[in-house]
Amino acid sequence: MAMHYPGEHPRQGLPYGQHPGDPRGYAQGRPQGHPHAPGFGPGFGPLPSPPPYPSPQPGAMRVSDADRQRTADVLKAGFAEGRLSRQELDDRLDRLPHCLTYTDLRLLVGDLPQGPEPAAIPPAVPVPRPDPAPLVHIRPPTPGPGPRPPKPPMNGSALIAGICAGLIPTTLGLTAVPAVIYGHKGLAETRRTGESGSGFATAGVISGYATLAVFAVLLLTLAAAL
Repeated sequence: MAMHYPGEHPRQGLPYGQHPGDPRGYAQGRPQGHPHAPGFGPGFGPLPSPPPYPSPQPGAMRVSDADRQRTADVLKAGFAEGRLSRQELDDRLDRLPHCLTYTDLRLLVGDLPQGPEPAAIPPAVPVPRPDPAPLVHIRPPTPGPGPRPPKPPMNGSALIAGICAGLIPTTLGLTAVPAVIYGHKGLAETRRTGESGSGFATAGVISGYATLAVFAVLLLTLAAAL
């Protein structure tokens, strides 16, 4: 015959009034010393809450490889400045890989300078801003006349006509005919090519025709007199 503990149901092995869906009795608890309720305190009720986990102290924080490298640099600087002997440097460098917390690192470099303190940054002095200059409307310069186009070259025939016209009084009218001929030629060329010298050509034509007209009047007068 199966044995039952006092207070248990003879068929299900549960305390009287305990629901079969709660076989371990978390809802109602078990009497003290019950074999199916280990860890329960005296009497009935749930277990007390565990104490809070203590927060780690700053010195108990784990160090990284970069922290160990900085510590090694401090030790080497101390050796270079004569603060540590070769034996002390080697001994501390051997212990450095076994350092797990910041407290362990401080034991190695606590008697060495960690570097200069950062200099205090002076407060910024406001710089007075000068008063803005008054706006002055600057009128753009008026574009002046552009460069003059180059003067066209002088026509040769017109130039010869002008010279012949000037020599008519000196030569007693002998250059009148060349003045007329080169004058007409110069006028035609200046109109076609756009060259200068049309004034000389016109003077040659007028002077030549005037001289020839004077010679014609003289010849007619002499003929009438004879």
